[in-house]
Amino acid sequence: MNIRNISDINGTLHEQKTNGMQWTLEPRVEKTLDALPFNVLLLDQDHKIVWANKAVSQILGLRTSAIVGNQCFKIVHGREKVLDNCPMEEAIRIGRPVECELLDEESGRLTHSAVYPTKLMTGNGQKIYLHATRDITERRIDVDQACEGETILQKLCAGAPLIVREEDFSRVKSYMDALRSKGVSDLIAYFKEHPEVVAHCASMVEVLNVNKPNLASDKKNDHDLFMVDLGGFISRDSYGTFWEELVAISEGQDRFEGETSTLSLTGEQRDILVKWAVLDGHENTYARVLVSIIDITGIKQAQRSLTLEHRHMLSLFDRVTDKVYFSDPETDEILYINDVLRERFGDVVGQKCYRAFQGKEAPCEACTNPEIFDKNLYMPVVRELKNPLDGRWYRCVSKAVRWPDGRLVRFATATDITDEK
Repeated sequence: MNIRNISDINGTLHEQKTNGMQWTLEPRVEKTLDALPFNVLLLDQDHKIVWANKAVSQILGLRTSAIVGNQCFKIVHGREKVLDNCPMEEAIRIGRPVECELLDEESGRLTHSAVYPTKLMTGNGQKIYLHATRDITERRIDVDQACEGETILQKLCAGAPLIVREEDFSRVKSYMDALRSKGVSDLIAYFKEHPEVVAHCASMVEVLNVNKPNLASDKKNDHDLFMVDLGGFISRDSYGTFWEELVAISEGQDRFEGETSTLSLTGEQRDILVKWAVLDGHENTYARVLVSIIDITGIKQAQRSLTLEHRHMLSLFDRVTDKVYFSDPETDEILYINDVLRERFGDVVGQKCYRAFQGKEAPCEACTNPEIFDKNLYMPVVRELKNPLDGRWYRCVSKAVRWPDGRLVRFATATDITDEK
């Protein structure tokens, strides 16, 4: 039963003979009003209480018999006269429902107060009013804090070239805890067997707030993509990363970072970098999580193009007669060898270059890495060396180059010059 409709109830109040002021309600109505966790009173035009629900008795600590018959401003507010901003007086004056918020200056509590005229009359012909009050102090504080958080988020992140969202993971956290309690230990295996669970978890993520980013893309719907809940736009390609997020939540981790892909509102595949951190005070519930989303589609496309060009370049080295290899200067591990070198030494990719090519257990004394990665960066260094494994002389050229992942690596070629010696 809706509280607004209660004010229109007619014929459900019945006057008792007790002092002419004690009223009873039709059982169904009385049961409904008594179940409400806030004050509900029936008052006459003199502010005298003719009926009160159980919440009034519990809050005042009085029996109903001690409440009924008294004026509400005396027994509820402890005053000798009607409050200056009493909504009951306004409802009597205008003959219509009145709703307002009232602040008690003494207690600092905020109350939502509502008065509804009914069709009922007392025995002496006075109109009956339904008066409902609810303490909304905590709710107002939550709203103010949310507005403050929104303002801070907008001020800090407005115009940034990334999406910053405040999200509620609490339902996901509860769901993951429930899975753990049921004995599900290998979550990744469980997700693979039950992909519908992943989609369900994604649908439980609630977006609370989002900044207004300055995206370089001119695609109209790119920003809209990040304004909606995750569940509707997560693609199967991104399940793997979301699995990792779910595992992180189940393990109580308060931070996460990962790359994934999703679908825009127009159905385009977008690559994104996702980072999130649980806000202080919400580590147990994950009710407030700050999430940053960066569209890295352009970067990924460039990397894929670079990788393709890189593979094409490496395929060209297989056609030359000189020996060619790339190695990591930090670990001395071989990253690539061409076919000529592979025919001579076998597939030694992943091995230490000094062990595979020189048969040594430590870096070569004549290694040129200190030169090509220091003062001669990007400049070739030439040496003529005799290989101890095959006894042949080689003119070796080495230089530092960039690998597709951005790191500097050693590029080396070896030309057999034994006949010249």
